[in-house]
Amino acid sequence: MDKMPKGYVDVLAKQHKAKAVASEHRFYGQITPKNDLSTETLRFLTLWNQALADVNHFIHHLYDGTHDQRQPVDRRGHVVSWRSLSAWFRIAYLNATVAAISSSGVVNPFL
Repeated sequence: MDKMPKGYVDVLAKQHKAKAVASEHRFYGQITPKNDLSTETLRFLTLWNQALADVNHFIHHLYDGTHDQRQPVDRRGHVVSWRSLSAWFRIAYLNATVAAISSSGVVNPFL
């Protein structure tokens, strides 16, 4: 993504002296490995476990492999699917973040 959305993200980052960064799911947005809408390609849109693992890898890479709980990381989502992902990520990778903001995240229908 070119830049972070503005608003409460900036306020919280300043309050907690945090770094605000954004990532993009590898099968959404500009990072699409294939350029077609075939069933074979679209099946990747439902790989939630892979999306969670990608976020965990991103956080680990952000700290150059040295991430531990002394370095607080907050995970949040800005679109509906990412809001749900924020909540699921906090559950699946409890030690990777100190918080998750899932504003209006739809969780139960997917579980």
